[in-house]
Amino acid sequence: LSHGKVAKRLTDRAIDLMQDVQNLRKAIYDYKLKVDACQKGTAKFKQLSHVAVNYL
Repeated sequence: LSHGKVAKRLTDRAIDLMQDVQNLRKAIYDYKLKVDACQKGTAKFKQLSHVAVNYL
């Protein structure tokens, strides 16, 4: 990305400012663990993946 470092810095700043509402880093990581624990290709995996993409 041509502006990847700037985009990351801005994203990190936005996440830090919103940490009192919800810790997004923790929420994303926890959800990733939940998806990773599912067997790929199952209905539950597909549903969790769909929710994750829409959430982000």
